[in-house]
Amino acid sequence: MNKSYQAWAMTIGAALTLVQPQAVWALESREVNEIAKEITVRISGGDNGTGVIIARKRKGDHYYMYVLTAHHVVLRQNDYKIKTPDKEEYGVDYSKIRRLPAVDLALLEFTSTTKYKVAKIGDSDRLTEASAVYTAGWPVPGSAITERIYQFTEGKISALRSSSLEGYTLVYTNNTRAGMSGGPVLNELGQVIGIHGKAEGERLSGGQVLKAGFNLGIPIQTFIDSIYGNGLRIGKRNNNYHPPHIYTSPRMNSAIGQGGYEGESQTEGQAPDRTSRTPRIDPPTNDNRFPSHIVLNNQSQPFVPNDIDRIDSVLIHKDLQPAACNQSADDLVRIRMGPYKVCAYPNPGTKYRAATEHEFPFWR
Repeated sequence: MNKSYQAWAMTIGAALTLVQPQAVWALESREVNEIAKEITVRISGGDNGTGVIIARKRKGDHYYMYVLTAHHVVLRQNDYKIKTPDKEEYGVDYSKIRRLPAVDLALLEFTSTTKYKVAKIGDSDRLTEASAVYTAGWPVPGSAITERIYQFTEGKISALRSSSLEGYTLVYTNNTRAGMSGGPVLNELGQVIGIHGKAEGERLSGGQVLKAGFNLGIPIQTFIDSIYGNGLRIGKRNNNYHPPHIYTSPRMNSAIGQGGYEGESQTEGQAPDRTSRTPRIDPPTNDNRFPSHIVLNNQSQPFVPNDIDRIDSVLIHKDLQPAACNQSADDLVRIRMGPYKVCAYPNPGTKYRAATEHEFPFWR
């Protein structure tokens, strides 16, 4: 590996956001979409495509933003532009585009005074057939839709190839269109686990390609391994990293104070049994039935276990780690969510600091 690539790889690696392990609940598709919208960018010029903001580095009053995309999107030299979620447009210096060795991936760079959100990286090595995945991107115009508009689709992993050409081993059922190449493939926690790039399709009479059937992506671990090669350090990555265990359960539309599931004990790493329902239950005390990071302030308030799922989803979105409320307050961020007090540790880089108090709208 040459020295210039090594220095560049170390810069990117130090800026990646790798998710720490925890047992969490899967987000609803609309919640994953909200995350995807904040990290997905439109690439124009040459072969139009999509990208995902994968890393960020601050220098003075400016930020160096790094966008991961498929290399074939920027294969030919051109005046490429990146359009961010706030509709700002930034030019790309073609000489600074970096292709990753042996895979259809490339990194683009732009500078901005705006601190854009960066994708959280999941563990693509733990994907299995039937895992739920989502794709996001900016398709090129067609005969029916005459402008580039953001598109978000859901599907499932249908196959995992043992060998590939240019890194494409993920196969999934999501509907995609031309122009979405380079966009993120996300898991149920809104973490990027792949980069979309290829699809089966047929060419219509007008020359437009209709993508149908199976789609192919490159696992995000392939990108990490490329950066991490030759012993390079990736942020705070360590070899003992394990992905979070994702629980899935029916979602309830009831607001706080309405009926829910009956509370029950839960052992670490095991999803609770939510088959028993009651229209209304007595509020639990902070015993082993109640997560240690959540306190019900008003003991006369009925407790809805589904609220635990939503609270944990908020913490993930805000980049906070659950923490027991009986620990030292000096180490915690304390949050009010409706009738609940929630305690958490701030992850590095989050805007929330220890020994602070906040109030979040409960359903956001």
